[in-house]
Amino acid sequence: MDESKLLMGAKDVLLDALFDIAELASETTDLTSFFPQVHKIIGSLLPAENFYVALYHEFDDTIELVYMVDMADPHMTPDTVSSSDLHRGLTGYMLRNGDALLLSEDGFKELAEKGEIEHIGSGSVDWLGIPLKHNNKLIGAMVVQSYDAKTRYSEDDKQLLMFVARQVTNTLERIRHRELLEQQILERTQALHESNQMLRREVQERKRAETFQSVMQQLTELAHSDGDPQLFYAKVHDQVTRLIAAKNFYIALLDGQSDPTLTFPYFVDQKQTKPQARKPAKGLTEYLMRSGEAILVTRKLRDELINLGEIDPTGTEAFHWLGGPLVVDGQIIGALVVQSYDNSQRYRREDLELITFVSRSVSEALGRRRYREMLEVAKRDLEFKVAERTRELEVANGALRLQMQEKAALAERHRFDAMHDALTGLANRTFFTTQLDRVLKSLSRYPNRHYVVAFIDLDRFKMINDSMGHLAGDQLLTQVSERLKACVRETDMVARLGGDEFVVLLDCVQHDEDVNIVAQRIIAALHQPFDIQQQQVFCGGSVGIAHLNRRYKDASEVLRDADTAMYQAKARGRGQAVFFDDTMRESLVSRFSLQNALRQAVESGQIFPAFQPIFSLPSRKLQGFELLARWPRTGGGELTPDVFLDAAEETGIIVDIDTQMVSHACRQLGIWGHQMSEHPLFVSVNLSVRSLNNPAFVQHLKDEVRRHELSPGQLLVEVRENVLVQSATIIDKVLEELSQIGVGLVLDHFGAGSATLSVLMQHHFQALKMSPHFLKQISEHERGKSLLQTVIAMSRYLKVPLIAHGIEDDSQLDMVQSLGCSYGQGELLCSPLATSQAALMLCA
Repeated sequence: MDESKLLMGAKDVLLDALFDIAELASETTDLTSFFPQVHKIIGSLLPAENFYVALYHEFDDTIELVYMVDMADPHMTPDTVSSSDLHRGLTGYMLRNGDALLLSEDGFKELAEKGEIEHIGSGSVDWLGIPLKHNNKLIGAMVVQSYDAKTRYSEDDKQLLMFVARQVTNTLERIRHRELLEQQILERTQALHESNQMLRREVQERKRAETFQSVMQQLTELAHSDGDPQLFYAKVHDQVTRLIAAKNFYIALLDGQSDPTLTFPYFVDQKQTKPQARKPAKGLTEYLMRSGEAILVTRKLRDELINLGEIDPTGTEAFHWLGGPLVVDGQIIGALVVQSYDNSQRYRREDLELITFVSRSVSEALGRRRYREMLEVAKRDLEFKVAERTRELEVANGALRLQMQEKAALAERHRFDAMHDALTGLANRTFFTTQLDRVLKSLSRYPNRHYVVAFIDLDRFKMINDSMGHLAGDQLLTQVSERLKACVRETDMVARLGGDEFVVLLDCVQHDEDVNIVAQRIIAALHQPFDIQQQQVFCGGSVGIAHLNRRYKDASEVLRDADTAMYQAKARGRGQAVFFDDTMRESLVSRFSLQNALRQAVESGQIFPAFQPIFSLPSRKLQGFELLARWPRTGGGELTPDVFLDAAEETGIIVDIDTQMVSHACRQLGIWGHQMSEHPLFVSVNLSVRSLNNPAFVQHLKDEVRRHELSPGQLLVEVRENVLVQSATIIDKVLEELSQIGVGLVLDHFGAGSATLSVLMQHHFQALKMSPHFLKQISEHERGKSLLQTVIAMSRYLKVPLIAHGIEDDSQLDMVQSLGCSYGQGELLCSPLATSQAALMLCA
């Protein structure tokens, strides 16, 4: 049985199953929990005690058993069944053939005797397998089997499982895609975190290195300075404090050779007072001076030194003790020490480098102070200072050169930004018009060099931008710019004037055929789908072409004529290229006149409503009306919306028109509701996406419904498929708000767009209105009747009535009646009526 029959015969349990499978995409976080839920859902549709799922990996031709429940072979699990086993069995046979397979014991034996399969596991009475396909590509298999002769599977079960398998495949692919995306996000986040940590460490190390270099420089300068020794020691202390915790800092010196005394010319400590001069003993200071090297003493090392008898146990109680020897002319004359009493302030091995350098700097200063009279010491000091100043100058010169380079690069960037579009990187309007003016001036000198300007405007950009958001619009513009650059030569210039308007300056083109080839290449490139926010978006573009000649005074005139030609391309059906001629300017003036006249007509109330009846079939009983906007023609008659719809949408006047039509509909429903309380009618109004996106319009609609006290379902709004498929969240919210006050929703032009099952399930529709073009096409093709039958079956299955819109002849009426369509509307049944005529029909 086909899908339409399956839908017509299905019960509520099938619909619940489809809903449950669709919802698994958002509720299930991984495939491990997904397959048990699928098993449970399928078990609600048919006997499925024995069920397994296998995934096929094309890149290495392997089959992976990912889920299995088998009462006859409980030992068979995904861990015990290999890919080769599955290849040899019925699963591999079905995947090789690519079709669903329902097999009994006799069929299994026949395949085994032919060598097509091998026996794996217990033999089943019935084996039913469905291949899982995504975009006509095998991705796995779903199998149920029975070991009981009382439980058998039929072709109906096979068709049912095939129908469910497609929904399972779609949900499976979404979960797999989400898992892959989440894994990529996790890996990217981890990489960014590691990179950030590395960068932070690098910044810290660089800051420490810069501080270290600055400290070293200051200590070097202090070592060569003269003045008060106490001030010198204090400055050394300040510099050391910049790099390590040095609240406790002192300098010890040995005075005298025959009878040395240990003095403390500088001593700052949190716990101890400045000690008096004393004879050398077994303290850590003396141990440092004996060793002759910088040392870091921890509590553990201190205890070891005490045990070895190197130091006296009555010495310092510091947690960490860090010191460096003071050496002058090869002799140790003292020590420089920092110490910490706090466990949180630890010294590291690399701090020894600082203390070593500091002690050396202090030693140098002490030596200089002792031997300043010696010429050699003075000479070395002078040479050292000259070398240091030279290095500083080189560093300064390098920094200056780098600064100049950065300024030059910044200036170049500013020049580039001033002449290019920030979003696409293309030339902007200023740059393009400047170049175009130069080309115009050169035409007199190079008369044989031909130039052409192509003006490109995207056909559906505003709808995409309004429905999907500005971020999606920016992504679309960026992709469009790349495609345009790929369509032209390097010598040609592509620019973005603003919004969705692009221009191309074609250089050295000799024939219109060459220009037309480029234009068609651009149109074909824009006709291809764009990948925006993980969905395919179709845009398209129209091209207006103007040849440059000496009659143009400046670039604005060229752009004006190319823009005029572009509007002609849109008027001829969009997706076309049109060359400019002088007659087009008159057409553009006419279009502006139409827009101005339309605005005046709306403001003066010239747009009036017409009511086209909607009848039940086949009784021809009046059920309601569709309200249509009409515009009186100047010399009599009226202009239908097909004439002024584009102008209304383009200028935004459509919101005002929708506002007036909603007011007419609510007013008439209020009047008719009092006159025909026993048989209330509905009136449907077709709304633009601009109106639904306008908060003031939505509030007006709510106010009108409440003011006229309309019953639920009296006022219906018609929305086309493409609005719901590509609508932003705000439109879904608006429709939900309207539903809460009793305004019904009709899916307009059903069958002409790309509405999916998820769209039909997402919104509560009061009716589905068939597209007139759809009805005309199916009546002209042999398969039309079957297709219409499927649509009607879907309507019945969803319990949503179907309105056949556009019935123009008896053959169409007979077809929709014979297939059981609920309602009908069209010129054959009744033309649109004025308000008074509609009232007379109600009284008839």
